[in-house]
Amino acid sequence: IGEFRGTMANGYEADPVEVTPGSIEVTGPEDVIAQISRAVVSLTGETVKESIQQEVPILFVSEEGKEIKEASLIYRSKTVK
Repeated sequence: IGEFRGTMANGYEADPVEVTPGSIEVTGPEDVIAQISRAVVSLTGETVKESIQQEVPILFVSEEGKEIKEASLIYRSKTVK
């Protein structure tokens, strides 16, 4: 899931966030993998007037909205664009 956290300049609207790659494969202990509900990336900007591109970290989140920080998780891309 891609989300924008910031502000747009007056008269501008944020388009949906496009994430590349569109999916990732995660491996690790079964009990940790079972806790992951989604992967989230957040773009930030202030008074944005044009398209922005950022390389941002991937956060794994549980169903309850808690970030899952687990060193044993292995995934190919640590960041997305």
